[in-house]
Amino acid sequence: SIAADYTDVETDIRTVIEVQLDAFARGDATTAYAQASPGIRSLFPTETIFMTMVRSGYAALIAPYRVDFLELFENQGNPIYRVGVESPDGKRWIAFYRMEAQPDQSWRIAGCTLMFISGQSV
Repeated sequence: SIAADYTDVETDIRTVIEVQLDAFARGDATTAYAQASPGIRSLFPTETIFMTMVRSGYAALIAPYRVDFLELFENQGNPIYRVGVESPDGKRWIAFYRMEAQPDQSWRIAGCTLMFISGQSV
């Protein structure tokens, strides 16, 4: 099954996301940028451009109050990690991280979609 295939790589994928979130929180642009796939890096060709994009469109991912790794699933051949995020302002989001395997078998973040969840945080 697909789920069984991903059991071994789930930890690796989660680690990449955690490393990037930690780097965002510390303001470490180099480490954060290194977790992005080559496709993302070609769209945002410098760390500065990348971080500007993150701050403008993905501010909830910078030093979130809480992060919950919810579910790894497959969509069109790519693993997607569904991650619950509570931003410092108390708003709740679901981040869908699209992951991409690299030739060296490592994983990189090939995209992230943030979805706002209405309602109060608990």
